[in-house]
Amino acid sequence: MTPLDGFALLLGSVAAALAVHEAGHALAAKALGGQRLRLVLGWPAVRVEVDLPRGREIEAVFLVAGGMANLGAAGSLWQTTSWAFHLAAGVQLLSVVVNLLPFGTSDGARLLALWRHRA
Repeated sequence: MTPLDGFALLLGSVAAALAVHEAGHALAAKALGGQRLRLVLGWPAVRVEVDLPRGREIEAVFLVAGGMANLGAAGSLWQTTSWAFHLAAGVQLLSVVVNLLPFGTSDGARLLALWRHRA
């Protein structure tokens, strides 16, 4: 494998992690009764915007769903014997960690805000 092949594998793994994460949010939004679902492509983040029914629990489930999708993908990828799939599983796990860090408008920051403003 050349360095360019390795870079392409890493880049593809990151793109797949983003897609899985946002798909988790989108599926949760639909299951929770969300309306007007849209995917917003931006830098440095991609996000799903949706009009969800009101409720802290609903918003929390929506926010956690992206990371849960990444965890599921990581578990599936880890079941193989291929080091390339293990790399992709690691990227999926890294996506969970990064998205739960409480900075900016990350899932972690929004979850922390929900927790701080609980009734």
